[in-house]
Amino acid sequence: MNGSFVIDLTDLQPRTATTDAPMRPVDMPAGRAGVQVGDYWMQPKYDGWYVVFKAGRAYTRHGRDITDWACWDGRALPWNAVGELMHTEGRHRIQSLRNSPEGLRVVLFDLPGAAPIEQRLAGLPRVADLHGFESAPAWTCETWEQADRLRVRMQQEGHEGLVLKRAGSAWTSGDCGDWVRFKA
Repeated sequence: MNGSFVIDLTDLQPRTATTDAPMRPVDMPAGRAGVQVGDYWMQPKYDGWYVVFKAGRAYTRHGRDITDWACWDGRALPWNAVGELMHTEGRHRIQSLRNSPEGLRVVLFDLPGAAPIEQRLAGLPRVADLHGFESAPAWTCETWEQADRLRVRMQQEGHEGLVLKRAGSAWTSGDCGDWVRFKA
């Protein structure tokens, strides 16, 4: 993985069913068994609400439609993206976004589809910019020591840790070994 991408957005078509389970990372196996650090992209594990954007609507991880919340303030929402809904004052204030856009922060971290993760990550900045959101950064590490330093840095910045995403992997609904939580 050299960090450069050729982007082909033809595989980034929206999923049509709103009942698809979100992709969920699994916990890091004991002793990091079977996880080769160089085989993964890494993104911050944010401390907010997982939000799914489908067909211009917003849903929580549990499928609750929150499109009518005041925080969206008439903005066009992504057709097909997932991210983290956060409040600038912390997780405890997310519910206040129901009544006001004040404090809204959304970071997109993936574009569900059949394309490999590299293509999906390459498309994130364009989709995020189009909707006034942020796109999650992504890194690779060659050693566990580098990954440990990155995880500690993310935690110092107020994130839960990292989510590791297997290089070349397609989007899969539900629990998926291609995404691994790396928090401790």
